[in-house]
Amino acid sequence: MTILRTISKRLAMVRLVHCLVPILFLLAACGPSEPPPDDEIPVAWVAGEEITPRWYRQTYFDFLVRSGANDSQANRYRHLDNLVNALLLAGEARERGLADDSVAEAAVARERKKALGGLFYDEELVSKLPPLSEQELRQAFARWKTSVSVRHLFYQDPDSAQAAYARLQAGRDFLDEAQDCYGLTEYDSLAGFLGPIRYFMMDDAFAEAAFSLNAGEFSEPVQSRFGYHIIRAEDIVRSGLLTESEFQTRSGGIGKRARIRKTRLAGDRFVREFMGDVNVVVNPVAVRALNAFLLEAEGSVEPRPVSVLGEEPGEIDPAELLSSLDPDVILATYQWSGQERSFTVGDYINWLPSLPYAERRSRTGASVGRAIRNEVFALEGERLGLDGPQVDRTVRREESLFIAGRLLDQLRADTTVRPTDEQLRTAFARFGMDKRQLITADLWMIPFVSSADARAAKDRISSGRPAQRFEGFTSMTNADMELQPTELRYFVRQAPLNEPVVVGLANNQWIVLRVARREQRQPSFEDSRSALQARLQPYIGEFNLLRELRANASVRVDTTAFEQVMAFADDE
Repeated sequence: MTILRTISKRLAMVRLVHCLVPILFLLAACGPSEPPPDDEIPVAWVAGEEITPRWYRQTYFDFLVRSGANDSQANRYRHLDNLVNALLLAGEARERGLADDSVAEAAVARERKKALGGLFYDEELVSKLPPLSEQELRQAFARWKTSVSVRHLFYQDPDSAQAAYARLQAGRDFLDEAQDCYGLTEYDSLAGFLGPIRYFMMDDAFAEAAFSLNAGEFSEPVQSRFGYHIIRAEDIVRSGLLTESEFQTRSGGIGKRARIRKTRLAGDRFVREFMGDVNVVVNPVAVRALNAFLLEAEGSVEPRPVSVLGEEPGEIDPAELLSSLDPDVILATYQWSGQERSFTVGDYINWLPSLPYAERRSRTGASVGRAIRNEVFALEGERLGLDGPQVDRTVRREESLFIAGRLLDQLRADTTVRPTDEQLRTAFARFGMDKRQLITADLWMIPFVSSADARAAKDRISSGRPAQRFEGFTSMTNADMELQPTELRYFVRQAPLNEPVVVGLANNQWIVLRVARREQRQPSFEDSRSALQARLQPYIGEFNLLRELRANASVRVDTTAFEQVMAFADDE
C-alpha cells in the first residue's frame, strides 16, 4: 500500500500554489564554481512527459514547506515517485476530457499569467541580485551564534507606528509606550516582551532589524508580514567563541538560509516599490462584502478527506462563486502603462485558487492586493515579450498538476469503489493495526468555546451539579474509540477513571471529559475491518488506477542524472 501512503502527500504538491520566487533561484544565487547540471535535461520520462531538475526542485522544496517533512534521501526519491504518479494521472485526466472544458481553460489561462509574472519577477530582480558576499556570510554566522532579548510595539498601520516612533524619539519611555500600544489598564512590566529570539527563527525584516541593534536601542518602524513593529533590544547574549573551524563547518547551511533571506527581503522591497508606483486604490465597502461572502461560502465546503498530512481546506468552485456574485463590482483601481484600470470581483475570483487560504479568509484586503500584484506582474511579463517556450513548459506542467487534482477529486468522490479483502488485510499488517490496542469506553463529554468556560464547568460538576444539565452533554456507552478522532482517542486512553478533566482539542475547542470505564485488547482483523474501510475508502480508487497505469505506462528514470542533480543541491 505504499502508493496509498504517498498519494495524499503528492496531493499536497498537486494543490500547491507556487510563489513568484522559485526556490531553485534562491538556492542557486551563490553556488559552487562548477556549473550545475542543465536544469532542462530530463531526469525522468513518463508517457512522453518529462521531469526536469528545475521542475523537480521547485515542487520538492514546496512540498517540504507544505508538508513539514525533512529533506532526506528517502523523501527525495518519494517525491520523484509522486511526480511520476501526477503525470500518469494527468495523462488519464486528458483521456477523460478533464483538460478540455471551461474549468481547465480558465486554470490554464491563470497559470500562463502566473508563469509570465514569475518570469518577469526573475528577470527584474532575482537574476540581478548579487551573490552573498563573504562579509554577509560571516555576519550571518555571528548573528546565528547570538540571541537577542527583545520587546516590541505592534501596529496594524504605518501611521500609528510612525506616531509612536516620534514620541519615543522625543524621550518617552518605551515601556510606557507599550502600555498604550497594547491597551493595558494595569501597568505591566512585560508589555510587548518577546524574550530571547534567534536569528533565523523570526520574520526576515523583524530579525534583521532586531539583530542590527545594540542593547538598549530601538528601531525605526519595521514592516513584517504581520504588520508594523518598533523593536527594542533589551539584552544581547553571544553563545561561545566565533571560531574559523566552526564557521567553515556551518557556512554551507547558514549560507543557504542567508541567501534565501536576502532574496526574500529584496523581493519584499521590490514588490512594495513596484506596487507603490501602481497606485492601488481599494474600495473598502466592496472588499468587506467580499470577505463576508467568502467566509460564508467556505464555511459550507466540506474539508478534503483526512490524510497523513491532516485535513485540507475545501476549495470553492470559482464558477459557483461567480454565479452568486456580480463579477463587475470594482474592488480596486490601479495605474498601469499610463491608464487607470479596474480590478473586479471577477478578476479576483479568477485568481482565487492561487491565493493563500488563510489570507483570503482573515485578510481579504491583503489577498486582493496579492491578486492585483499577480495581475500586474503578468501584464509586465507580456509587455516585455516574455511569453515563449519557457512559459509554455511551465504552463504544461502546472496544467498537469491541476487536471491530476481534478481526477483525484472525482476518484475520491466515487464511493462505489471499495477495498478488497486482500487490500484490507495488507493494510491491517502494514499499518501495524495488529500491534495496537483496541479501546472501548463508557464516557460523557461537554463542549465549550474556551478553556475558562470548560474549567468553570468542571469545578461546578465536581461540586455536585449534574453534568446532564449542561448544553451539549453527550454520553457514549461501549464506544469503539477507533471510530473517533485521534486526539479524542488519545485523551480517553490517558484520562483518569471517574474524574472529569478539561481537554483542549484542535481549532481551539475545549471539552470536559469523564471516562467511567475503559477496556483495551489487541484487535483482530475483523475488529478493524470498518476502521480500515473508512481509512482506505477515499484513496482506493486512485490506488487501483495508479497500479493499472504504472503497469501499462512507459516510465524511465535516469538515476545517475538524478543523483548528480541532488548532489549539486547538497553542495550549494
